[in-house]
Amino acid sequence: MSNDTAPCFSTGRVLRSVLIIVAATLASGFFSAVMINAGYMSSWIEEVCGLDAAAASFFPSMARLASIAAIPVFGALALKISPNRILLFSAAACTAGLFGMFFFPTIPGLIICYVLLFGLGSSGVGYTIMFGALLPIIDKKAAAVAAGAVSCCGSAVSIFLFPAIFGITASLPADSVFLILGTAGLITLPLIFFISKQKKVLPDEISDAAGSEKKEEETEKLSLISVAKELLTCKLFYLLLPFFFLCGICENVAYSALPWYFQLEFGTSGTLALSFYGAVFVAGALTCGLVITRFKSKMLLLAAVFAVITLIFSPLVSPQTIPAVIILLIPATLAAAAIGPLLSMTVVDMSGAAKFTAFFSILYVIKKIGSTVEPTIAGICKALSPDVFMMNPFLWIATGLAAVLAVVLGIRMMRQKKIGAGDGKLQE
Repeated sequence: MSNDTAPCFSTGRVLRSVLIIVAATLASGFFSAVMINAGYMSSWIEEVCGLDAAAASFFPSMARLASIAAIPVFGALALKISPNRILLFSAAACTAGLFGMFFFPTIPGLIICYVLLFGLGSSGVGYTIMFGALLPIIDKKAAAVAAGAVSCCGSAVSIFLFPAIFGITASLPADSVFLILGTAGLITLPLIFFISKQKKVLPDEISDAAGSEKKEEETEKLSLISVAKELLTCKLFYLLLPFFFLCGICENVAYSALPWYFQLEFGTSGTLALSFYGAVFVAGALTCGLVITRFKSKMLLLAAVFAVITLIFSPLVSPQTIPAVIILLIPATLAAAAIGPLLSMTVVDMSGAAKFTAFFSILYVIKKIGSTVEPTIAGICKALSPDVFMMNPFLWIATGLAAVLAVVLGIRMMRQKKIGAGDGKLQE
């Protein structure tokens, strides 16, 4: 094989991919971490606007709803507009919203700056657009690592962001936090600009000019109607719906269960417990991203992850000591973190890079619904036994069924891959 026809894979491409992933993790993680802290926002709005607690909580709720509603809209726009441009515009909108909350701390100002600018903009810098923007510009071998890194970026950044922000603002006026966050957003913009200016990486399987032209023609023919038809007629899409719903539940359970357990049993502070959780969650997502390519079937690996969560959250398990936390709750958090990159790479295999954002945006909304439903279920469990650490029985049953479904689906996909059946949508 001559040098002209050899696959283009070099240290330079790997380093470029690493730099892009790091920039994406820091940039998206900053905005994700800011969006999480709805409690701080409610308290601040109650203070500056003179509203009661119920009225103040309306604004964070509306901002989150606006963010969720905008996800499929941005997914559809990504078929015609480069995700990189959506990413840059959304980051600028979020930054403007942060400064707006500092300069215009009134009810109309919060509707425009918090609910609209920041709420809608946060969808454009969220995981769906960010990972969709990375896929065409990083090496294919780095995609799984990118999925793991970006999926846990909010937890990673919040480990350092929240303690630092609260420490700085402890002796400053409450609204100064938005001036600090807005300035940090301005610093983050160059990272997103760096991502938006990167050129696409030529796929390894396309090595001649004719192949490149054919690929460009296929990309140009993408439309919302054609993608919608393809999505609605894809069986794997419907099979992924319960997995994404449970992904949202599992992530939320890990987010709430581990810190709550540490506070209940060992009297640790909430910040310390959340930081510990964040570190474990990041480790699980990154580890999964690094090892995905070593498994023949992502779906069978997903089945193993759900099986671990099922065993740990079974009614027979009731951790009461630190060794039990290490043996049980930490593996549960690691497993919950692994679901995100596994599902992301499965969607990439199903849709390809060009249509990933449109496909994933709908599934991501299902995940968000799952993360919204879980607190209600957990609240019922806590109400029944307020002084006892009680695992979620719904989670135990649902994840068990998901593990079985993933095994069946994984075996089917591997068989289809071996015989070369289908049009490639169900192949890994």
